[in-house]
Amino acid sequence: MLLPSPKSVRVHQGEKSTAYAPLIAFEILESGEVANARVKRSSGLADLDTYAFNCVRGTKYNSRPGCGVIETETTVLIHF
Repeated sequence: MLLPSPKSVRVHQGEKSTAYAPLIAFEILESGEVANARVKRSSGLADLDTYAFNCVRGTKYNSRPGCGVIETETTVLIHF
């Protein structure tokens, strides 16, 4: 998933980049809604993790009645 860069990213005291992009785990419901999203692997920067989390949580997939819940994850690349 490739997203536009966040408007502002701050490095808070004590934070250090892990050199990894945020990895977000989540479920896709039959309705196409995203549920139970969580940061599975942190970038080390809270602002980047929050941005990635919110982008995934706000995604809407096509509905798939009768198909059950899909458990998945995605790495969110943020280019500046």
